[in-house]
Amino acid sequence: MRLALLPLVCSVAGCVFQVGETYEAFVDVEIPSEVTTLALEVEWGDVTVVAGDRARLDARYEWQGGDGNSPVLIRDERSTEATYRFECPDTRRGCGVTVELALPPSVTVASIVADLGAVQTTDLQTELTIHTDAGSIEVDGHEGLLDLQSEFGAIEVTDACSAELRATTGTGEIELELCERPDVVEAKAEFGSIDVVVPVGAYAVDASTDFGSVEVDGLDVDPEADASIVARTSTGEVTVRGR
Repeated sequence: MRLALLPLVCSVAGCVFQVGETYEAFVDVEIPSEVTTLALEVEWGDVTVVAGDRARLDARYEWQGGDGNSPVLIRDERSTEATYRFECPDTRRGCGVTVELALPPSVTVASIVADLGAVQTTDLQTELTIHTDAGSIEVDGHEGLLDLQSEFGAIEVTDACSAELRATTGTGEIELELCERPDVVEAKAEFGSIDVVVPVGAYAVDASTDFGSVEVDGLDVDPEADASIVARTSTGEVTVRGR
């Protein structure tokens, strides 16, 4: 038997559906083309960011407890700057948001904050900051500066062409792979292993762990080099490799 999902309410922004005690809504947001600096904040839910021809937000709401507990989108659009925040009135009763954000190269600075949720990005060309309280961070095919921070979650970067890449986590592994020789790479963890892969060349390398082993391979380690790598953890293995 196939269950038909019929909308309860529809508007220009989207439709609300109900299955049992769970409500769903789908919301589309067209971001003004003038925006070059964008901030996205999600209180509870996962975020996917992809490259696109124009900036837009697609969000899926899911909640329980009736209309009064549905997620809320707070928009602040001011000329070339915009901030979008998704909040849940009462997460104890079941409330979450899944967000897909598309960014064109014209958005040159972006900030993503996910309080409780993972963040994944693909093929972006922007200066990007990501922060999660509890959730992993995955970045693939990036061009531009990267500043990645997680209180509790792994950080994985592949095929990044970034002059500066900083990754910090309280608990979780850090894996960084760069496609071009960077100026600065910093990877720091309290509890978790670190693996850094960079193009071969000369680097000033500071790699250490309190409990674990350290391996530096395939690089010309030179304290006077104009490119630097810092890889430090309290507990875990540290590997810095050239390819």
